[in-house]
Amino acid sequence: MKKIISGLIATLMVAGALVAFTGVGAANANARYPHSVPTSTRIHAPNHVKVRHTIRVCVNVTSGNTNPKGNVTVRIVRGNGGYKWVRTKAYHGHRVCFRSTKLHPRGAYDIRAAYNARPGSKWKDSDNRDQFRATRRG
Repeated sequence: MKKIISGLIATLMVAGALVAFTGVGAANANARYPHSVPTSTRIHAPNHVKVRHTIRVCVNVTSGNTNPKGNVTVRIVRGNGGYKWVRTKAYHGHRVCFRSTKLHPRGAYDIRAAYNARPGSKWKDSDNRDQFRATRRG
């Protein structure tokens, strides 16, 4: 009789432990719904730059109180042609900065920063655009 009762108690304890440690957590929910958490991409760049100088563009991706992980691609293109610069860096939750080559033609330039989430991750892709001018005086 003691063996039956102790076996029953052991079975109930194992069943209780399995229920307690296999709950539905955030990791399980993310695996079922990939690309479901929205992100926001911000570009930090000056409004004016002198011709024949480089520009420093920093990108920050936010998503509530989490740190998204993936890649950030920055494209700088002159509106009338004559200049195109593209770079990609890994993003691990902190601001990523890029330094372009020298800007030769004067005029308006477009900046596009695109965040691409890792495949199968919970974060959505996002992008943002900004403009600056290359002038003689900066």
